[in-house]
Amino acid sequence: MKYLLLKDARKIRRVAIQDIVCCEAQKKQQYVYMADGTQLIQHETMARLYEMLSGCPEIVKVGVAWLVNLQHVESLTAREIQLDCGRTIYLPRGAYQALREQYFEYYCEEGRGIM
Repeated sequence: MKYLLLKDARKIRRVAIQDIVCCEAQKKQQYVYMADGTQLIQHETMARLYEMLSGCPEIVKVGVAWLVNLQHVESLTAREIQLDCGRTIYLPRGAYQALREQYFEYYCEEGRGIM
């Protein structure tokens, strides 16, 4: 299992990558949404957060404001991503084709797409 160390003003927390559903940039803060419903606020740039997660094939960048864990994608259309937590992320123009390719590549690699 892979982990990421996230810090806030009070503590450093170790979180499993598989438990990260998505990350959202809002001004100078990054919101990390977890599978258990918790939300962690990071004072990192989205670029830095993406750099920390860049070795994880399940994490993809969607536009400038989102990082999404493909393990938590329920469905994908040309306009939106539906996550297993119930959240919907609307895709920026032109993002669908590349995201669709990443999604298929991730699930077709090593037989992940076979249920």
